[in-house]
Amino acid sequence: MAEVSSPSSTDSMGLSGRGVEISRQTQLPLSKAIEISLNSVKIRFWRSLITAGGVVLAIMFLMATLTRGEVIDGLKRDLPPALAELQKASAPARKDLLAKLEGMKKAGLKVDSPLRELRAGDADRSMQLWNDALDKDEQIRTHAEAQNVLAELQVLTQSGQRYKGMEKLRLELIKSGENVLSAEQYTEMTAAQGQGMAAAAVADKEHEEAQARNRWLIGLALLVALVGITNSMLMSVTERFREIGTMKCLGALNGFIVRLFLIESSMQGFIGTTLGVILGLAMSFGKLYWEYGSGAVEFLPWSGLLGWIGVALGIGTAIAVVGAVYPAVVAAKMEPVVAMRVDQ
Repeated sequence: MAEVSSPSSTDSMGLSGRGVEISRQTQLPLSKAIEISLNSVKIRFWRSLITAGGVVLAIMFLMATLTRGEVIDGLKRDLPPALAELQKASAPARKDLLAKLEGMKKAGLKVDSPLRELRAGDADRSMQLWNDALDKDEQIRTHAEAQNVLAELQVLTQSGQRYKGMEKLRLELIKSGENVLSAEQYTEMTAAQGQGMAAAAVADKEHEEAQARNRWLIGLALLVALVGITNSMLMSVTERFREIGTMKCLGALNGFIVRLFLIESSMQGFIGTTLGVILGLAMSFGKLYWEYGSGAVEFLPWSGLLGWIGVALGIGTAIAVVGAVYPAVVAAKMEPVVAMRVDQ
């Protein structure tokens, strides 16, 4: 009888020893990993929503705190010099107007009422009386300086109204416990110590302590979000034993499995972070408007806020990725046979 030869184990193991090259495993492209992760997020939408919800709340608190701190710091820094500049610019204009009205009075024109109100510092009332005088007195209306006086009074009135609005904002900040310099204090400090020392006067011990407390609260909120993401991703791994086992049986490498979970988590983290940033800004702006009115909008430090938005987006996405590292490694190390044997 002819013997049927079958390949022995030594023959099979000796292939590599005889220089036979084992074919390289196929690496799936990143686009395929993104597609699979996106489908997984869609399929597990509600779980993804819960995962993203923790990030939303943490980033919302982070963004609201950072925004409020940035706006308050901007107000304390920019409001005093703006008040001082308005006061400085209004003084010569008011002096010039007073000189013109006094000259008209000496010329025999009846400008006593607007002149008296302007001397008292009430440009609004002075302009009202001047308009009345223009309507009733032909001699004043035909005077060469009449229209110039009216135009200058209007400019002075607008400056005065703006000054009153900013001063009201400053008083509201003081009521809420902030230390904000007046125009006179800022002018005196600038003259005595220079602009740098005047700007440094806005920093106070209570403000620094409040910032330290906020940092601790933000840290705790981010830690809770990190733990929540890790827990949610571990539950996702448990639910997907068979799926992971099937992919590994079909040739998926450990790196591909890790990439899937990291991409899925980063998607959820970025979406949650974006929502958290939007809600945090809305909440912070709403509270600022409620407390200080529309005047605070003028002093919004947009460059600083844009920087914090970028920081918040980076922190939220990074937390989501870091929180998914351990579950992704657990999924990648899973043996295909064990994964396929799990009953669900």
